[in-house]
Amino acid sequence: MLIIPAQIESIKSRKDKTTAIVIGTNEISPSIAGQLFNLQSSFVYCALKEEAFATNEKEIINDLKADFEIEKKSNGQRLRNVFYKLYEQDNEGFLTFVKYYDHKMEQLINHFKSKLEL
Repeated sequence: MLIIPAQIESIKSRKDKTTAIVIGTNEISPSIAGQLFNLQSSFVYCALKEEAFATNEKEIINDLKADFEIEKKSNGQRLRNVFYKLYEQDNEGFLTFVKYYDHKMEQLINHFKSKLEL
């Protein structure tokens, strides 16, 4: 568990309804920096408090266990995001992403329909 003094520098809402929080801290030791870099892109839990945590609070936080799974994007949402990135790279002549997405989904559906034994 890492406990570092920090300041919330900015908060931003994202399109996918998540929230980005930028936290700044004073100079940190190489070992703490290493621990932070090892956590990069990991799902973590944060506890924020305006004053330092007392020893008993640290123990309570350290003993907490998550009893639910991380909410992940559905496969459909992931596929739509991939199509959007492809559209940004080459819109294939489509004026809107909606039309591009509908066309790509139709191609995908037809591909798998052709594999069905009728």
